Amino acid sequence: MLFAGILKKDAQSLKKYLLDCGLFDKCGKHFIEGEKIYFPIKKKFNFELDIDFIERDVEIEESKDFKTILQEKLTDEELSHLKTAYDQVGNIAILEIDDELKEKEKFIAETLLKTNKTAKTVVKKAGIHGGVFRTQEMEHVAGENTKESITKENGITLKINVEEVYYSPRLSTDRKRISEQVKKGERVLAMFSGAAPYPCTISKNTFAKDVVGIEINPEGHKLGVNNIRLNKCDNVKLINGDVNEIIPELNKYLIGTKSGTSKNALDNRIKSGCKLIELYLAPGEIDDSLDSVQTAINYLKEKNIQVMIHMPHKFGKETIDFTTKEKNVFENNKVLLEKLHKLVEDNYNVLGFVLHAFFMEKNQFVSDDENQLIYNLKVLRKYLVHAYLENLTENNLFSKPDSILRIIKEVPVKGICFDFAHYVKENGWNESEFKDLISKIDKPIYYHILNAEPSEFYYERGLKEGAIDFEKISDVIDFGVIEVYSEDEEIGKEMVEDYKQFQSIKEKQIFDRILMPLPKSAEDFLDVALSVSKQGTIVHFYDFLNESDFDQAYEKVRNACEKRNVEPEFLELVKCGQHAPHVFRICLDFKIK
Repeated sequence: MLFAGILKKDAQSLKKYLLDCGLFDKCGKHFIEGEKIYFPIKKKFNFELDIDFIERDVEIEESKDFKTILQEKLTDEELSHLKTAYDQVGNIAILEIDDELKEKEKFIAETLLKTNKTAKTVVKKAGIHGGVFRTQEMEHVAGENTKESITKENGITLKINVEEVYYSPRLSTDRKRISEQVKKGERVLAMFSGAAPYPCTISKNTFAKDVVGIEINPEGHKLGVNNIRLNKCDNVKLINGDVNEIIPELNKYLIGTKSGTSKNALDNRIKSGCKLIELYLAPGEIDDSLDSVQTAINYLKEKNIQVMIHMPHKFGKETIDFTTKEKNVFENNKVLLEKLHKLVEDNYNVLGFVLHAFFMEKNQFVSDDENQLIYNLKVLRKYLVHAYLENLTENNLFSKPDSILRIIKEVPVKGICFDFAHYVKENGWNESEFKDLISKIDKPIYYHILNAEPSEFYYERGLKEGAIDFEKISDVIDFGVIEVYSEDEEIGKEMVEDYKQFQSIKEKQIFDRILMPLPKSAEDFLDVALSVSKQGTIVHFYDFLNESDFDQAYEKVRNACEKRNVEPEFLELVKCGQHAPHVFRICLDFKIK
């Protein structure tokens, strides 16, 4: 800080001059050194008496707020360029500093750090939001040199990189407003989901059936995956890509095929157009190393294909049996789960893994002790956050409806893998009983889609060959893979044929609520949003508009609805924050009549 020193006898005349001219820096304190008294000043000046100028490092008075200190420190000209409003994401403060204040930006940033105890880093906007990814370049100014932080809102925790993904803390109130409207059992589509603040808020604060988020920015998508895992949002599925391309093909991203891990087998499935593949691990494949599986995952990652993993039928030297009371078998199970859990945690494109309570070998007895199964899985809960427990065919354990409901309610898994063939083998087929059963399961359901003939020893069948008419139930199957066995599993001819057949009968996925938080061009995506709506669907449409032009938002919606031959019922227009003088970010809520 700069100080002006004068003999003590002349101190009052200098102080009066400094105050009259606005040169006194109230952020500092005077001090005495020898025969002179030194006053804090904003800049050097000429004075009628002899004075000297010195620089001293001093602490800014903490009792004053950010704005007050700057008003006292900066000149009127500098204040005319000053913007004191700022966003804060976790412990990162984001300032907008004009070029005219370039020489003062360090002081401004350090002042903010000293007056805001929750801020550890200050960055400034080095450009505008732009490009397809809606990101904004940031420049570090003061504090810790990072652009990544943890922030909290609406009962959730979010990891955000302020430069790599679009995120506005100012929308947290509107995210809460929308979540308070979501009803139990709703299917929600979050377009432009970014780092998943909307999906996480809705998942953690409502009883929505599921939430699908679509984000074109790969880095934003990765952060989103991290955040749904961080918040244990089990009913959220995130997809990386352009909403205009993904929404018409959404079934291909949520309904896939099974495959081994060889490149040839994967390529034969990829040719079908599927964007979800379940890797069926061979016995011994991950006993010593995860390399072959990781290679397959990386290959699919390059092609933007999501992955599920099916545990191997055999692992290590012990039987796979989660009903066991034997320590060596239990420890073997634990090591297996650790490896499966690691594969999910290390890869953003792996959604989870399928778990069997046991695999029977010839003449092997397996306990049907539900309590022991539940106990063992609870002990292993830290490795089960990504697990889908598959219904079985043996011993009535997790095979009959009452057993399925009892166990899935108690065990700490992400969801259930519902295998149609296993179910039909044990229970026969009755469509209404099936729908009643799945309506009572309150965890996510992932399906193994194949048919069955319950009276036959080799009961598994292709989709057209067994007791189930999939055309009648395809509407409830929103997530899963075709598990039809092929004569040559490497080629997968029968698997791919049935995959294409199921895609042909599966109606497009429809949502009860659609979020469109892309303020500057959301109208370009209204048509594709309406394509997955139905009567009663509520759409939250965002825009940036001058307050005199709010009618334009209504007109944009009317025009889009007219092209789709549907009629909107306007519910509410909400101001979500001011963007510029008289310009607001707004959200227009409307319902399809």
